[in-house]
Amino acid sequence: MIKLIAGKKGTGKTKLLINAIHEAEQASNGNVVAIQIGSSLNIDI
Repeated sequence: MIKLIAGKKGTGKTKLLINAIHEAEQASNGNVVAIQIGSSLNIDI
């Protein structure tokens, strides 16, 4: 499944993305893949 998160700057897209990744990780019995450009979210994920 692919989800598109779009919005203006300052609308909480990054926080929504991090929460979605954590929820998928807890609900999944397999692998969760998140593709990012750069390494700015490595600590949060």
